[in-house]
This record gives sequence, C-alpha cells and structure tokens, in this order.
Amino acid sequence: TDLKDGRKLLDLLEGLTGTSL
Repeated sequence: TDLKDGRKLLDLLEGLTGTSL
C-alpha cells in the first residue's frame, strides 16, 4: 500500500513539474 501511495505522489509531482516547465 505504501508503494502505491508513493507512486501516486510521484505521478502528481511529475505532472506539477511538467506544467511548471
């Protein structure tokens, strides 16, 4: 379950950086 949460966070971070860039 922890891994799933981390993956979700990573996805969110990637999206944020993508829009920021």
